Amino acid sequence: MRIQGNRLPLLLYGLTLGGINLLFYLSIRTVPLSVAVALEFTGPLAVAIFSSRRALDFLWILLALTGMWFLLPLDIDIANVDMQGALCAIGAGA
Repeated sequence: MRIQGNRLPLLLYGLTLGGINLLFYLSIRTVPLSVAVALEFTGPLAVAIFSSRRALDFLWILLALTGMWFLLPLDIDIANVDMQGALCAIGAGA
């Protein structure tokens, strides 16, 4: 059993998860929760879009985009969204 060799990947994984959470929590300080969640979800959605091969995959992507449409408050002006918070949410999704 090699415990020593498994520590570096485990450490990197923990730091990555900590970074994602830190960026997300920084984003919800300045932008609405729904905007932060929608912006964070763009990263996994982009992976799904670029790795999809079957027609059924695109149906699920369309459903995910519809859910994002309902999450985003489209009645507010984009100038009211804090740019630093939005970039933190996008960074968490990346």
